[in-house]
Amino acid sequence: MPIIKKQTFSNGTQLGVWRIEEAAEYFLNIMDITESSLEKIAKMNDRRKTEWLAARYLLQKLLGKNVFCYSDEFGKPILKNSDKHLSISHSRGLVTVIVSDFSIGIDIQEMTPKIQRIAPKFMRNEESESLNSDNSLAHLHIFWGAKEALYKAYGKKKLDFKAHIFVEPFAYLPKGETIGKVKKEDFEANFNIYFEKIENYYLVFAEACEPKTLM
Repeated sequence: MPIIKKQTFSNGTQLGVWRIEEAAEYFLNIMDITESSLEKIAKMNDRRKTEWLAARYLLQKLLGKNVFCYSDEFGKPILKNSDKHLSISHSRGLVTVIVSDFSIGIDIQEMTPKIQRIAPKFMRNEESESLNSDNSLAHLHIFWGAKEALYKAYGKKKLDFKAHIFVEPFAYLPKGETIGKVKKEDFEANFNIYFEKIENYYLVFAEACEPKTLM
């Protein structure tokens, strides 16, 4: 079973990471898939289809076989018949899901130097100035993951990563935490951010400081 990480936190939040070693047909043969979902994934390429199926299978491994999700009007995944919050991410062979009573977002990203080219588009001055010179690429990936996670937790799109998403500068470590904020017009919410290096990937999730921040 290629679950490489499974964790339940003290507040009940559940997280899982799955290494995709299967083809799409594996999941199609062992899962109950709705007609609407089959129509949706029929339009996907093979890689995207396998990631989509692996994420739903991992979700069932965490919560039970009869758990299903759908997307809201903004494309945010929502658990059917549940008040819990859900977020999903995938990157080059790994997929992760997280479920919480709190508003939440998650990102997983394989390390790549390409991220340095887009850094000016998402890094604020104080964030860039805090980068560890010896581990700047890894440090940068954590900032990127944090902003992606905050964007997903907000869930309504139309956020500028520099103007509306803030990550408090933090010392680089392979595993640690910091604080983030989404602030746009009359909306403001604070989040706890947790990050961890898994092989050559960085896993980052942002969890609202209070359960009803985004209700």
